[in-house]
Amino acid sequence: MQVYRQSVGTVLTELNATACGFRALEDSFVSIFEVLTDLILTENALVRLPDKFTSYLSTLQLLRLDSNAIDSISNNDWSFTKDLTILDLTSNKLNDLPDSLGFCLKLTNFFIMQNPIKHIPYTFSSLTGLEIFECDVDNLTDIQNLSAAIQWQHYGSPPLTVLVRGARALARYYEMVHAASTGVFLNLSGIGMSAIP
Repeated sequence: MQVYRQSVGTVLTELNATACGFRALEDSFVSIFEVLTDLILTENALVRLPDKFTSYLSTLQLLRLDSNAIDSISNNDWSFTKDLTILDLTSNKLNDLPDSLGFCLKLTNFFIMQNPIKHIPYTFSSLTGLEIFECDVDNLTDIQNLSAAIQWQHYGSPPLTVLVRGARALARYYEMVHAASTGVFLNLSGIGMSAIP
């Protein structure tokens, strides 16, 4: 492993491991990469991340974990990934998100569609640079908390695109935006509705 650390870990900045059949990532593997900025682990069978995943990979700017079976990412402190700009967790089994994600202040694109997430941390109000946020609002039990969290929209912030799917989701989105009293761009592309409710 020391050989890999010296020959690969200090120079490799991008790693695409799509559909490699990974079921787990070992600390000994993750700790090799000292300058990795882009990591794609799409379409594997990952259930959890190593406890020190974010501390080992603190240089990440893009992280794609979509199409896995991850049920929690709360075992990591995401404040270590201060340069993270794109995070894709689409199509996993996440029920919640850690508060520490609110410390990823450079985050611009965040995707959590197709997860049974019920709670959005209030710390998301710190993500003033967020431009695209895709989530299933149907599952949320605390729509008011999400409404408060998106109050990050203020003069000078980029416009926020929130993608919702389905008539029920659209109704909940109206509720969310009304409660937030803030301007947000709504993307309705591909939601399969014949009429606006």
